[in-house]
Order: sequence, then structure tokens, then C-alpha cells
Amino acid sequence: MKPITAVIFDMDGTMVNSLPYHMESWKIFFMRHGINMTQREFDAVHHGTIYDIMPRIFGSQISTEQSKALGEEKESIFRELYSGSVVPTPGLLSFIHEVKNAGLSLAVATAADEYNARFTINALGLQNYFDVVVTSTEVKEGKPSPAVYEAACEQLGKAPNCCCVFEDTVHGVQAAVAAGMAVVGITTSHAAYELQEAGARAAMPDFTAINIDTLQSLIAI
Repeated sequence: MKPITAVIFDMDGTMVNSLPYHMESWKIFFMRHGINMTQREFDAVHHGTIYDIMPRIFGSQISTEQSKALGEEKESIFRELYSGSVVPTPGLLSFIHEVKNAGLSLAVATAADEYNARFTINALGLQNYFDVVVTSTEVKEGKPSPAVYEAACEQLGKAPNCCCVFEDTVHGVQAAVAAGMAVVGITTSHAAYELQEAGARAAMPDFTAINIDTLQSLIAI
């Protein structure tokens, strides 16, 4: 493995624990549309981007425009709920500052749309830190497709084996591995062993124990 020259972050569940607010926004959205869905049914459709998810809920007959409008409605509910409550994952800000000061490139590669990404990054005060932000507005294919990570890598001008990704989901880990990148798991959504079975080099609860030196050591394993 070459030395890491770029660090790429998933957003929801990795940089922030926004998942409870997403779940609450889905409940409100379903109520508005008269949808009753068990947790198992929801888990079966809830992966990929919002553009992937809406046709699974409303049927494949809905148009791209309808899917986009429904997605924007759901995410607007999310932002309203989450406003004023955005908190970084412990250790995130100091780690990002260290990475930036060391001259490494920084990117976000997320299944969220551009509005949610901008909302979250701005709320964290990180709007001037990332060289590249790739969202589902630009890349419609959801994880485990490697497309969003391939786009981030290309826009950074970096070789995949010089990039390290931080991810909290199995599909996200699989996407980054498929793109040829090393991955460190954040265990907000899955147990460490699940992320490592998916291909993560290591897994940890947050960023408090990570710095550039320990990152290079982990990736060299």
C-alpha cells in the first residue's frame, strides 16, 4: 500500500450521527403519504441513494421527476428536524484539522444530496476544508456501487491506492473496496466484525484514537 495522500469521508453515520433524525423524518414522510411499513420492510428498501429508494417504496412506475420531488420532500423534513442539532463524531474535527495541516487532500463521498451535504458540512464549520464533495445529486448510483468513490478519486486526481476512506456501513465499505481504496470502519451502524468482514482494514467507534501516523500504520497492515 502506498502512503496515504487523500482521506475521503462518508457523511451520515461517519462524520455525524444523523441516523436518528433520518429515521424520524422517514416516519413523518410515511405518515404524510399514508404508508405503513414494518422495520424489516423498510430495511429491505433503505439502501443506496434517495433516487434508488423512492421507486422501491412507490413502485417502479414513478418517474425520475416524481422520485426527485419525493426525495426532496423527505430530505427537507430531515433538515428541519436536524437543524441546530448537528454534532460531529468525537475526534472528527481535530483529525480533519490534522489531515488538512499535513497537506493531504480531503473529500466527502456521500449518498446524501447536495443540499444535505452542504447543510451538514456548513453546520460543522468545515465548508473550507474539503477539496471535493461528491453527492447523489451528481452520482445517482448508490453504494455498494463504487461510483461515488471513483468520482471522488478522479476529482481529487489521486490513485485509489493512495486514498483512505472512512465508512460506517457494510455497503459503503464494499463500495470503497471495489473502488480500490483502503477503508477504516466507524461503528455507528454496524459492529466492527461486520465492517471488517466487508473489507475494512480496521474499525473503531469514533476518531478520538486516530491520527495520521496511526492511520498510515493501519493501512499498512
